[in-house]
Amino acid sequence: LSSVRVHIGAESKVMQKLQEHAGKMSEQLEFVKGSIVAAEDIRSHLDRYLDNLQAKKADLKANESASKRNKQELEALKQRLENEGKEVADVFKGELDEVIGKLATSERMLSHMHKYLGKVDAELQVVQEKLEVETYGRMELEELQRKLLQERAELKARIDAEQKNQTALTQHKRSLEDERDSKLAA
Repeated sequence: LSSVRVHIGAESKVMQKLQEHAGKMSEQLEFVKGSIVAAEDIRSHLDRYLDNLQAKKADLKANESASKRNKQELEALKQRLENEGKEVADVFKGELDEVIGKLATSERMLSHMHKYLGKVDAELQVVQEKLEVETYGRMELEELQRKLLQERAELKARIDAEQKNQTALTQHKRSLEDERDSKLAA
């Protein structure tokens, strides 16, 4: 009987240990079940994240293609604008060169006319001085004086006309430059 009791006591202890071990195993089983559920949640989340990344990748590829097309269009536009700018500059260069040439010619004409006017004024001065001193040949001198005064007036009118022409050419040159600059700026 005592050996049975010892044996029952030992069996009770083993049973108690087995029950404790079974409790621990149940806890571990619950932990493993929770870990499996968590892993499934993480996997689901990662699958959605992967799907989002793949969608973003597709969007980026589409954006890259659109960007390449836009770049090509912009390069074509840039080339066209450069060509148009060159054409505008060439057109205005020809017109400006022509106006600048006319201005140079006008400057030379004015210079010559001013020199000639100086000579006419000098001759007129000589004639006037002779008129004051001379008594003989007065009519010839007066006629010469009249011709010189008429020639001086005509020359003065030509100088005035040429100066107006030069002013108009200068204004035309400025307006061409302004128009060219505005077209090149646009």
